[in-house]
Amino acid sequence: MSIARFHVFTGTGNSLFVARKVATLLEARGFSTQMIEVTAAEISRLRAAKEGLAREGGDLDVFVFPVYAMAVPRIMSRYMKSLGAALPTASVLPRAALPRAALLSVNGRMSDKVRDGHEGQALAQAERILGRQGWEVFYRETFDYPQNIANFFSAQNAERQAGIISLMEGRTHRVAADLAEGKALKRPCHLWAHALGWPFGWLYRIFGRRCFGMLFAADERCDGCGLCASRCPASAITMRGRRPSWSYKCEGCERCINICPKKAIQGSLVRLAVLVAICSTVGLCPLKGLVETAFAFLPAWAVGTLWTLLAIVLGFAFMRLIDLVLVALGLVPIVRPILGFGWTRWTRRYLDPNSARSRFSISRDIEAS
Repeated sequence: MSIARFHVFTGTGNSLFVARKVATLLEARGFSTQMIEVTAAEISRLRAAKEGLAREGGDLDVFVFPVYAMAVPRIMSRYMKSLGAALPTASVLPRAALPRAALLSVNGRMSDKVRDGHEGQALAQAERILGRQGWEVFYRETFDYPQNIANFFSAQNAERQAGIISLMEGRTHRVAADLAEGKALKRPCHLWAHALGWPFGWLYRIFGRRCFGMLFAADERCDGCGLCASRCPASAITMRGRRPSWSYKCEGCERCINICPKKAIQGSLVRLAVLVAICSTVGLCPLKGLVETAFAFLPAWAVGTLWTLLAIVLGFAFMRLIDLVLVALGLVPIVRPILGFGWTRWTRRYLDPNSARSRFSISRDIEAS
């Protein structure tokens, strides 16, 4: 029996929802399916094993992931690169014997009338990564599901969410039929998507996701349950004095803010003000003059680039130091409401309706429990 192995990175459940629906349809067509959650822990396990996947000739690997800034999420690209050599035997095999892979991306959508989300260059980028690992990617498709960026936008109401989800029902059945039959299909990636997606994706990968993490704070409703930390796929949240603290490992997946049973996690106005202040004043740092003097022999553009890179490092380091102070102040009951106050207090949160809040995971240890 052929195995369809699903490698899933999911934030609030959309990618997991797609993977489970397609897997169920493939099982009805005679496939055996496996689910592997893409997490920081799984990446560490793969790197420690130092080996590729154990697979047979008829197996199919399906990679399912959300689109972040028109690109593949950093954690998903790290996972793909950590799989090791995908080829089961020799380094060179006939094309028909190459491991087969299908890519299914999930992009956010706000309207049930107009397609206002896009996959960008994510599918093409993922194919390049897997191609270097030895896979033959024969299938690329994307799905539109309700946007979940609760840190900045309110989720759609239940009626609109249901409308968006229903639009993808037919596509799910078509994709499952195509995969079962081995039909090749590649959603095109146009030149404009490459031109916008490459720089946009890298800016988010380096700066955006880390800034997301630095905006999160728990308000006075937090009861220290630790659900956000235990379910964080990037292992970016640490409980300090029964209060969550976010690190620069944050992927910006929005699972924590959407999964919190108390709606206690907010985008903090105090943290946003601190972040803006640091970005605005980093140019006043005395080191700028020292850098310009020490490297005066270089062209002006080179000195400017060097200082910009150093300023970014200093800015993130300074923000991290301030973050530790803010977390400590958050342990004081009278200060906590101020530090946790944010605009997200009034935004709707989103979870895929079929996802259980307390078991929002498909990782090996959860399945075994």
